[in-house]
Amino acid sequence: IINSDTMKRVLIVSLRAGAGHIKAAEAIEMGLRKQHPEIKIENIDFLDYADFLSQRFYGEWYLDLVRAVPALYGWLYKNIKPSSTDYRLIFDRINAREFKEKVFDFNPDLIICTHFVPANLLTYWRDKYHGLHAQIYLIVTDFEAHSLWADAKVDRYFVANEQVKKQLLRYKIAQSKIKVTGIPIDEKFLKKFDKKEIRKRLGLEDKFTVAIFSGGFGIGPVAETLKKILKMSEDFQVIIVAGKNAELYHTLTEIVRDGKRKVLLYRFVTNIEELMAISDVIVSKPGGLTVAESLAMNIPLIISSPIPGQEEANARFLIKNRVALRADSAKKVVDTLRKMMKNRKVLEKLKKQIKKIAKPKATADIIKSLKC
Repeated sequence: IINSDTMKRVLIVSLRAGAGHIKAAEAIEMGLRKQHPEIKIENIDFLDYADFLSQRFYGEWYLDLVRAVPALYGWLYKNIKPSSTDYRLIFDRINAREFKEKVFDFNPDLIICTHFVPANLLTYWRDKYHGLHAQIYLIVTDFEAHSLWADAKVDRYFVANEQVKKQLLRYKIAQSKIKVTGIPIDEKFLKKFDKKEIRKRLGLEDKFTVAIFSGGFGIGPVAETLKKILKMSEDFQVIIVAGKNAELYHTLTEIVRDGKRKVLLYRFVTNIEELMAISDVIVSKPGGLTVAESLAMNIPLIISSPIPGQEEANARFLIKNRVALRADSAKKVVDTLRKMMKNRKVLEKLKKQIKKIAKPKATADIIKSLKC
């Protein structure tokens, strides 16, 4: 339990290689501020304090690789060795001098990371320099942990499920350091929602609603999927979020303009929890936070076009636990939606399974177990 007499300063560090790391950090920050207003907390993105090369390597180039050559990214995900961390640390140390200054100037008692890159740097610096004494915790933000998450010098891991724990054990992480909590999400997803009121406020009817999410960066065959869905004859309405992809938003605008079905089209939204609450099913890539949020709200997913790597692993977890359906083409998405609308028992079975594995209180459980 946090003891504010010994813990005065908490630093939270994320990395914007995908929106999930940022969202998990924000969830922890908000939960900590609510429970412990007496503690000084800073939440930073590692790349805001990194040199140009690190910003390009972990930011733009990472996304370019995922978009352009997903198969290569998937191969690297499966085959990269833990020993590569030693070589990467040389690159990271050279390009993270401002980050190092920020950490040492803040002088935290506890550092909570939602990405392994800053965590690896911090454990290295703590060993090398006397000025850093903080406990270093790491939150795994997917339903699988690849080898780069393994750092024996991390003081505690928070993970999604027992499967991730077993993976870390295979990487020689001590069992006493691993706590199964679930992935932290914003508490706004746990509120009670009046679906009819929200639908009315947003100009929707009270009927079957399909949400299509493209993720924070708008990756995937979203436009093609929307085109196919809008040609369906069944009676339903659509919500679609394009994310930060301006080109995708423009394309979707043209598609919606030509259609006759009721469609709400958004770019980046701040009320995603309301859009999820009024949806009967979500069509989305299985990013770690999107999955955690939908499970917490007991909303089934149709998994579409996961990125090889962590999203493919998340998809395997969902299918194995029978809480989602997979459709890797626009045609399959349409077929799956038809199946759900024709037989509502399909949705009910998924929801029943979701209740067995969801961990909606992950954020609160992590905060309760923090200690310095």
